[in-house]
Amino acid sequence: SLGAWEIPWWIGELTELRVLNLRDCGLSGEIPSEIGNCTNLEELDLGQNGFHTIPYAIKNCENLKILKIDHNQIADVGVGVFALPNLEVLSIENNIITEFDITRQLQAQTHDGLEKLEYLNMGGNDISSIKIGGFYWAIGRRGLENLQVLIMQDNTYQDPPSILFSQINNTHCPDLKSINMNMTFNGGTIQDIPWYEYPSLKYLILSNNNLHGNIPQMNDLNLKLLHLANNNFSELIPSSLYDAMQEGYFYTMTWDYVINPEGQQDLNIEHLKGVAVYNNNLCPPAPEPFVPPTGSSKGWHWSLEWNGVASQYPTEDNSVDIFGGYDDT
Repeated sequence: SLGAWEIPWWIGELTELRVLNLRDCGLSGEIPSEIGNCTNLEELDLGQNGFHTIPYAIKNCENLKILKIDHNQIADVGVGVFALPNLEVLSIENNIITEFDITRQLQAQTHDGLEKLEYLNMGGNDISSIKIGGFYWAIGRRGLENLQVLIMQDNTYQDPPSILFSQINNTHCPDLKSINMNMTFNGGTIQDIPWYEYPSLKYLILSNNNLHGNIPQMNDLNLKLLHLANNNFSELIPSSLYDAMQEGYFYTMTWDYVINPEGQQDLNIEHLKGVAVYNNNLCPPAPEPFVPPTGSSKGWHWSLEWNGVASQYPTEDNSVDIFGGYDDT
């Protein structure tokens, strides 16, 4: 730790510098604009300090591939960041950011900013407004065309989920594989989202969002992980999803329940490895309760509850335990 120090202005004299890691050094004050003189910089880690702004001059670091400025007091991503043409990883989680607007590239007078971005972590902020796709008319771009991982957990997004998802579909983010939106919304439904517009999606986390309505069939997805726990989904579990669960070996993990279904085509989830939909208001679609798969050398225990359900199979606490978990401990 460097104590309550600032980054010195002469950092800009290190023009051949390629990697600068000042994580958790107790730094505060301003990031000096001279950082823009480090034009060969490829990786910059300023996480877990006390910085408040990102200087516009950072746009001159055109070789920068990795920027980590998480766990600071940043309120604005900064126009300069949106101008970085070779940035692949942007980690800005756990700050006090309120919006993310790709059209700010116009202010930076560039059209290729964030063009190579693959990983974007904005979790743990106060983001209520996002503009990623649907605004290409302003910047001559479709969106974040190379984005693969989007983490938005623990934010305060105000619009319905369908509005946000419309900005990250295959038109704007065609290579998107992983979405983490745990604790992002305060209600809404996902029934009106055209899931066929996310052909590359493998991991979808929408837990703890107070979502309601039915769980849609999601017939067009090829997921490996689906996490919809701790919402207010109601009525029947989609039959294709339920059938796939029954065919698989379903065992408990820290967050998720992992299954290995074989030959399941109805939901197009033959590659599905994990599902979590506990703590909702769901019912099984079939009259028979779940029967654990046979052939296991270890015992099964009932581990998944559908709380608050008044179904034909209520337990004493008015919940329905229908899925068994394979105890791998």
